[in-house]
Amino acid sequence: MQEAHHVIGFDCDDDEGVFLRDTLSIDIYGPDKPQLTLIDLPWLVRPENVVQSEDHVDFEKALMADERSIMLAVMTTKNNNADQIVLKRVKEADPEGIRTLGIIITTESENETALANLTENKDVNFKLGWHVLLDRNHAERECDFEEKNRTEREFFKTGTWSGVETGIEALASRLSTLYLNLIKRELPRTHQNITNILGDCEREMEMLGQPRSTPEEQRMLLFRASERFGDRCKSAVEGTYEDNFFGFTKDRAEQQKKRLRARVQALNSGFATKMWVKGHSLEIVGSGESVVEFQSNRPQTVTREQAVEWVKPILVECRGRDIPGTFNSRLISELFWEQSKGWENIARRHINKVFRECNDFLKITLKDIAPAGVIDSLFARHIDIKMAERLKSANNELEELLGDRRRYAITYNRSYTDTLQQIRDKRLREQYERAINTALGKSGSPSALTTEQLLQALVAPTKANMDDNMYQEVLDSMLAFYKVPPLLSQFHPR
Repeated sequence: MQEAHHVIGFDCDDDEGVFLRDTLSIDIYGPDKPQLTLIDLPWLVRPENVVQSEDHVDFEKALMADERSIMLAVMTTKNNNADQIVLKRVKEADPEGIRTLGIIITTESENETALANLTENKDVNFKLGWHVLLDRNHAERECDFEEKNRTEREFFKTGTWSGVETGIEALASRLSTLYLNLIKRELPRTHQNITNILGDCEREMEMLGQPRSTPEEQRMLLFRASERFGDRCKSAVEGTYEDNFFGFTKDRAEQQKKRLRARVQALNSGFATKMWVKGHSLEIVGSGESVVEFQSNRPQTVTREQAVEWVKPILVECRGRDIPGTFNSRLISELFWEQSKGWENIARRHINKVFRECNDFLKITLKDIAPAGVIDSLFARHIDIKMAERLKSANNELEELLGDRRRYAITYNRSYTDTLQQIRDKRLREQYERAINTALGKSGSPSALTTEQLLQALVAPTKANMDDNMYQEVLDSMLAFYKVPPLLSQFHPR
């Protein structure tokens, strides 16, 4: 034992009583030996001057927490029951006492009666019961097992321990039976655990793919992965989701990201709606409608009068050789640029959203095609570079479109004139309605108005201010041009 202690680094003369994580294993085998594995936790019984480290406590708790083991709570009548730290520890590890067997080593001390009361399972309830052994005294240190067993049998014929299983021979048989029953109980669960672990290993092996220890095997792995990857990308772009890869799964978010064309279509629809609702700078409300307080993420709502005030300075800055009462058609372009200046931010955000969707799709697609290490390498050396090029190309194309937006505006779409006339009719209708109501208020009766008076009432607002009429016409033209669908509009080249 001393030589074994020296090998594992345990100093027997150390007064501090150091405990090591290393174990001393002793095998005792023979045809009549029980099938048992006993693990002794020596630091449960330790001198008061020994401080147990956190590592010792964690190691001890880990061993005692194993549900596939039987705990032997060994106590001796030499010590008071209250001092038996083992009772506290087994209660923590096995609160219901399902897998704990109490072992009492008696020496005919005064504490024998106190410990004998424990075997009645009143204060401490161990479902496996209790067992009592007789401690060797100094005179019996050289006797063999047969003699020791005989002495134990004679001792337990009378005394405090009647009704309790006793003796080392009975304990060996009892432990073998308990261990067998434990194996029977735990075998199905152990089998299930092994099956689960085996399944995990098989899935990991499948993820590793074919062997690739040679350059040829590595090339073949990449070739097969690229084929599957290309097929899935093609299906996702075309919107043909027939492959099992696109099937329904519990992870709804991941499933949606796999169907790339559907995701981009949804983003495009959202982009179109946002351009229609938030793309313009000013939202002109009719008379009687409330003006909403300014919000940074929405168009500013203004009245017709406020919109005209917005037009005035721009018209003054663009005035050239125009005859009074007329305006340069380039002014429509200037107003259109102001009205559509929010397009850029909306379009850039849309590009970034589509880019992220594509990037997420590529990661999900490769996840079950290639091992994680290969995926990381593909992204770092190829995919990230190509995707960055695609993003740059998309932003460059957007820059060209934004450049086109700043060119001289012209349209051949017939709906422009129809839209312009509708806006004029609506404005004039409101203007004439106000003029007629004013005239009626002065006359007091519709029948009192002559044709001439009615015509004067309608013409008077038009004659009032030639510049104001021009501002109205410019505003109507810009609104009509902005409402024309962009794909039907054309921009005159520089």
